[in-house]
Amino acid sequence: MRLNNFFDKLKFADLIWIAIGSMVTIFLYFLNRQADTKHLFGLSVLIFLAILYTIVFYKEKEVDRVNKLLLGISTVLVLQFLNVLYKSYLRVNEWDFMAFYLFAHSGLSGSNFYDPSLYHSLFHELNLDTLVSTSFVRDIVDVGFWYPPPSMLLFMPLGWFDLNTGFFLWQSIIVLFLIADIVLVITIFKPYAKGKSNTLYLFSLLILILIFPGLTKTLLFSQTNTLLLFFLLLTVKNQNHWSAGVYLCLMIFIKPLAVIFGLYFLYFRNWKALLSSAATGILIVLLTVLVFGGEIFYSYFSSLPTSRMNDCIFLEDINTSLNSVLLRFQATNIQTISLTSIKTVLYSVTILFTAVSIYLAHYARKSSAQLSILLFVPLTLIIYPGTLSHYSILLLPVALFIFKEFQEYKNPFFPLTSLFVLYLSGVSNLFYFNIIAFMLLSYFVISTKQASPPTPRIRSTIEKKVFGT
Repeated sequence: MRLNNFFDKLKFADLIWIAIGSMVTIFLYFLNRQADTKHLFGLSVLIFLAILYTIVFYKEKEVDRVNKLLLGISTVLVLQFLNVLYKSYLRVNEWDFMAFYLFAHSGLSGSNFYDPSLYHSLFHELNLDTLVSTSFVRDIVDVGFWYPPPSMLLFMPLGWFDLNTGFFLWQSIIVLFLIADIVLVITIFKPYAKGKSNTLYLFSLLILILIFPGLTKTLLFSQTNTLLLFFLLLTVKNQNHWSAGVYLCLMIFIKPLAVIFGLYFLYFRNWKALLSSAATGILIVLLTVLVFGGEIFYSYFSSLPTSRMNDCIFLEDINTSLNSVLLRFQATNIQTISLTSIKTVLYSVTILFTAVSIYLAHYARKSSAQLSILLFVPLTLIIYPGTLSHYSILLLPVALFIFKEFQEYKNPFFPLTSLFVLYLSGVSNLFYFNIIAFMLLSYFVISTKQASPPTPRIRSTIEKKVFGT
């Protein structure tokens, strides 16, 4: 059933079922709000979705009615999503927009934007001292620019505007990329059926996106994760094309954690992507040197910003990397566990995790290139020392890949239970989210490796109706 045909055939009686879907969703929202479990609203919707899938599984003739209910759910979630987008504009965020704004002015100053003394001067000139906390001074003003020199090209235009105008424009870019991410991820993980849209699947896909843990959290920090996700999706979609290298390079300059994806292209000897990435990197570096000068570029390596960062930033709960998890564990057992021991465990687990990921990616690529590269998403978020909780949006393609692959199961209970566990871990902690996502992806690799070539089978009537012919 094509989605446009679905809307064309809507009758007045169908509006009742759409209204019921909407009212149930609103009821679940206020129920969780009243119980002070607002963060579990998405899980409540997921349970409702599972119930509807169960109805379709046992009574295939109800699929059209269930589609109306899903439309009602989607409508409420879209309105809630738009409300979150609106609220993200109401207040200029200390973290991280004011940091980006200070970075921008340091880039426009013509001075060395890695010199903390420049930040102390600009900090008072811009009157930011009355708007931020002491931790801002410790982590930003006393440190200087955090990122490699080319990243300044991304932030510098903010300095052309006053604080409020700059925030509005920056937030609009973040929001537009988030919307683009949603559109792009739907096109990548659309139904298997060729030439046909599947109404049930597409509505379910939209619902899973809108209730995804941390989908809009990056907006609260005005962070660049929506840009990073956009280029990650393009990399996944075009990984066998030379353009994947361009997207990879842009990812690295947005956030250095993306360099870990370079291992994927290196292992599979995708020289076209690696060469295009190197060429793009050289061009960006030359542009950076042309704009800021070679001395500033060199100062990044001669005095790394990480050497000025306070170690406590890795102990904060917002940091969810393996490094931070182990450091927090050591801090609570400081009398019995030494920092040296923790570092040894960290390096050993990092090497082991990377090796296992490459091994699984090797076998996964034979059946699914998407699965192969997506294994590097949880790996990256686990081993990168600076992973923060709002990076969870990068796991969105992983969750949707799992949902898409589970459509091959006749029984919907295992797929939906797996997604529930995945989303529950996402609500709890990004580190657990990564571990569960990695385990589920590993399951696909192992099950594919052990299984014999599938025997073609005739699809049932309900499968044809739900997933296309």
